[in-house]
Amino acid sequence: WGLWGACWEQTCREVAAEIWGCARRTDRPCETPFVRSLLQVRHPLRVVESLGVKFCESADAAVNPDISHIFAAMWPANADKFSSSESGCLRAIAWYWTLYHESLEGALESGALHGWYRVEGSTACGIARLAGFDRPETAIFQPSVAQYHERCVSNPLPKKQRPSVNQRNRGKLHVQPSQIDELDSELGQRMRTLALRFGYLYEDDPAEGAAEESDAAKPPKRAGRKLVRQRVGDGDNDWKGARDSVHRN
Repeated sequence: WGLWGACWEQTCREVAAEIWGCARRTDRPCETPFVRSLLQVRHPLRVVESLGVKFCESADAAVNPDISHIFAAMWPANADKFSSSESGCLRAIAWYWTLYHESLEGALESGALHGWYRVEGSTACGIARLAGFDRPETAIFQPSVAQYHERCVSNPLPKKQRPSVNQRNRGKLHVQPSQIDELDSELGQRMRTLALRFGYLYEDDPAEGAAEESDAAKPPKRAGRKLVRQRVGDGDNDWKGARDSVHRN
């Protein structure tokens, strides 16, 4: 009791198949439908870093079988991209981000999602406005309109608010676009296309490259350096994965 087994594995597949894409289905709608849905995005490389620190034993480790099964259940036609025998952990996570956002880009175009925002720099009032809290026609719970105008118009909240930050990846992992290209050229191109569409700068950090050149003549501190380099000072705003990526009203 309480342990993962064949029963839980089958249930997980059924739940994934039932929930994933439900907003775009007409025959079997979502169990908990929402009037408005927003997509929250974060820079793809920061997501790969965040999830990599949490779920990858090392930069070149094989993908965890449980994660592989979950990703494959969401995209059966692309199961090979998540195979524990074929895909490294970081490559699988990068494909997860890419396929997830390609899918939700289609949901935005079809109207199943009503908007999107970048978590970097977004304010609570800006998100509330996108969600429709600012006017009676789009607010589901009418008292929220008055609350919006009180907190965002009459007595606006400060634009810069101190967020709750998960900093598990404190200098442990830093990923560059060129490293994604090395892992998988097709993946690198598709991730780059999405990053630019969402308004992100997607280029290698020249400062890091210069630092590496200056260190080239120095003896390595330890053997077996991994493909993904590490840099001190990068915080980690936990994206929480697909479960929390769609914020709903």
